[in-house]
Amino acid sequence: MKISEAYITYYKYKGRFKYLKLIANLGYVLTVLYSLSTFFWKKGGLYKVISKFIWYLIYFTFKCDLSLKAKNNGIIIFPHPIGIVIGEGVEIIGVNIIYQNVTLGQNKNLYPVVISSTIYTSSVVCGNLTLKDEIVPALTRKII
Repeated sequence: MKISEAYITYYKYKGRFKYLKLIANLGYVLTVLYSLSTFFWKKGGLYKVISKFIWYLIYFTFKCDLSLKAKNNGIIIFPHPIGIVIGEGVEIIGVNIIYQNVTLGQNKNLYPVVISSTIYTSSVVCGNLTLKDEIVPALTRKII
């Protein structure tokens, strides 16, 4: 499952210019930059410098604080990529849609697990919670 396929399916891009539309989508740009940043972070060593540079680019461009230590085992779609916070212990599984000003963080050193969910604007999800949505898996089936 690819990030580009998830975005094309979500936004229903069609035609010859669907990849051009995809590159112009800020949410897609944020997702790709975040994926690159976590990839370099996991490689360690001097790659962590590149990772932090990309993280700062994300932070100052999108005002998003996305932890490099979060366990991202899925795809995140950011329709409005502004002011999103993802803590270091958050586990993300499946295809998730996260809107603007969402905070996924800790409460008493416990973090949430997000499984194929849609998290709407200005939501705060903290603590030992598991979010699972029944609507988004239809999107997941289309992508696979």
